[in-house]
Amino acid sequence: MLTPDHERVEIVTDAAGIQFAQHSSAATADTAAGAFQWALTWDPPRCPAAIAVHAAANASNDDDSELGDHIYTASLQVHLEE
Repeated sequence: MLTPDHERVEIVTDAAGIQFAQHSSAATADTAAGAFQWALTWDPPRCPAAIAVHAAANASNDDDSELGDHIYTASLQVHLEE
């Protein structure tokens, strides 16, 4: 189960029960220049399982266009043991 650690993160659950963490509207508000952080807590299942963790991030130049922006992705398989 995912839980947001502050108002910059919201959790969405799809029809299959898969959870996604994404930035909230509060996270897109104009603030001081610099890097932002989003934090959440993951409470893993209590039984052995293989978990897929996917991440995507947008590095943007804040000019309200797609020019100069970059999308980064990563995936990780986590094998939980009892």
